[in-house]
Amino acid sequence: MSAVNTRQRIFLIDGYSNIFRAFYAIRHLSNARGEATNAVYGFVQMLRKLLRDEAPELVGVALDVSGPTVRDEQYEDYKANRAPMPEDLRPQIPWIRQAIEAHRIPILEMERYEADDVLGTLAKKAGEAGYAVTLVSSDKDLMQLVDENISVYHTGRDKLYDPAAVEADFGVTPELVADVLALKGDAVDNVPGVPGIGEKGAVQLVREFGSVEALLDRASEVKRKSYREGLQNYREQAELSKDLVTIHTDLPIALEPEKLQLEEPDLENLRTLYREMGFRRLLEEVESATATEEIEPAQEVASVDEWRDLADRLDDPLTVALIGGSVPLGLAFSSADGPVHLADFRREGLEREVVNSLRGWLGQDNRTLLGHDLKEVLRLAAPSPLPGARLLDAMLLSYVSRPAARGHSLEELAVEGLGHSCISAKEIGLGSVDPPMVGDSRLLAYAGERVRLATRLTQSM
Repeated sequence: MSAVNTRQRIFLIDGYSNIFRAFYAIRHLSNARGEATNAVYGFVQMLRKLLRDEAPELVGVALDVSGPTVRDEQYEDYKANRAPMPEDLRPQIPWIRQAIEAHRIPILEMERYEADDVLGTLAKKAGEAGYAVTLVSSDKDLMQLVDENISVYHTGRDKLYDPAAVEADFGVTPELVADVLALKGDAVDNVPGVPGIGEKGAVQLVREFGSVEALLDRASEVKRKSYREGLQNYREQAELSKDLVTIHTDLPIALEPEKLQLEEPDLENLRTLYREMGFRRLLEEVESATATEEIEPAQEVASVDEWRDLADRLDDPLTVALIGGSVPLGLAFSSADGPVHLADFRREGLEREVVNSLRGWLGQDNRTLLGHDLKEVLRLAAPSPLPGARLLDAMLLSYVSRPAARGHSLEELAVEGLGHSCISAKEIGLGSVDPPMVGDSRLLAYAGERVRLATRLTQSM
């Protein structure tokens, strides 16, 4: 984005410009409760890209505050035509603030002033103090601030604007951008402008006469009648429009570089937010940056006699997990807080004994079986009578409590509900032509994890 610069850099982010852009660029994204999350996701991705690509030393996000501003006091119809914030965007704003705070980036705001004014004041102060300033926004109004110390990174165009780029794209130098905006007006912000003068005419007039003030003083020299009469008849309206579009750069707000120092993010708060939003990949990334809890691997059942001895002593509730794909390799199990065991069906006689025990457990009215995707366990025990045991299945509980969730696999539920990244079946060779051998440590670790996570998930739903 930015050119190499030996001066210390400050990146000032226009919050709502990027929030609205994210909202309209990404649609139909929601969490497990069906709440819209598209603006949160888009804003977070913009922020992450900036931090990753630019590694800014100093950074802040400017946000508008609620309530009237100095422009409303100056012109009561200012922004009167602007549509209210979309209903599915409004509840996302607190989450976006939470995301900014979790990244430990300061929020910059000031009562009675818009975020543009906060950005303008801090940018000018920083430039005068010797910093290289980049404003991150898709708002063309900020182009008026560009100078030898301040550039604008336009997130919509993925383009960095210095003074030459502003003039090339907008037809006037940065110091005359506000004059063009004042003449043509702005229907969204209800800036009246001068009737009959559009953007092309505004650029032409400013290039020929300079500022709005100079143009009004020489209005009689304007050749085109509609422009000339508009300027002569709407002088006060033109002056008001110039005031409304001009960004304030003299707010009583201090530049405090030490408070803009980029810090390491608060991973715990990010984890909480991403889990609530259902941002599975972002959550996995946070988890990979922190130590995932180690789960004790399963202990292998070495013989039929050992299985029978264990099966007779299992307390309630019992958690079971079928290990393997379409062809099961074994059953992992534990009772209460006891250790996890794995009965590998490739050991002689174990599969038959395990199936007989399963049929017995399923028929016991006083038995509770926990697990994830227990239909596979029931399929293994077939044919058997209708279960008398109480079955608690984490997958079904997730379907009931989180119907809008994108997935209900153990891996997805563990990341979103427990903040734990699982060992994958592919990682240890399950389902491949070369599966893990009997007693393989990777297989035992996988089995231990499947049981422990299924237990925790069923107990937490």
